[in-house]
Amino acid sequence: MKRILFIILALAHIVSARATDPQYVQAMQQAVDSMVEAADKGSVIASRNRFEMIGKAYPAQWLPVYYEALCDLEAVYMDPRADDVQAILDDAKRNLDLLTESDSADMSEVNTLYGYYYMAIISSNPAQNGQKYFTKPTHYFEKAIRLDPANPRPVILRAFYNMQLPEFIRPATDADKEASRAAELFLRESPGIEKPFWGRGFY
Repeated sequence: MKRILFIILALAHIVSARATDPQYVQAMQQAVDSMVEAADKGSVIASRNRFEMIGKAYPAQWLPVYYEALCDLEAVYMDPRADDVQAILDDAKRNLDLLTESDSADMSEVNTLYGYYYMAIISSNPAQNGQKYFTKPTHYFEKAIRLDPANPRPVILRAFYNMQLPEFIRPATDADKEASRAAELFLRESPGIEKPFWGRGFY
């Protein structure tokens, strides 16, 4: 039993040490900065490729994979009718599925990204995918909120998504109140590479 505990603690130490590796921190900071500054699809894809390289170098870290998936989704939103949309969506889904198997990933954040993924599917072809998937974003956002009520991203994304729904299926929620709640939660966050901090632009 002591030997098993020692191995677990040793592995945890290794993961923690790699997370604070100066090269990892620098690479992540540069990749996050490039993602924040990205103004077009090409720039977003370039940021996505940087996260992919970091993820391969640091396979124990979940955030590079998370941000890789996020960049894929942002690329879809920037050009939802592009020929490569399905391939990008498939890549995002593959990474999201990988995150569900991670012991270290924040599942509230992962479920938030699943909801954002289904929003992207709908936006890529509303006529075909709207009726098929319209309940999926709300399902994942609400699951994310249950896992972490202090996470502002599922709160603001749920409010934003609900406002896009046709009035006859729109939930009877106060979007302004939800946006105010999300704004308060965002104020508690500090930008950094330790955890996601995107989403403020939705309110």
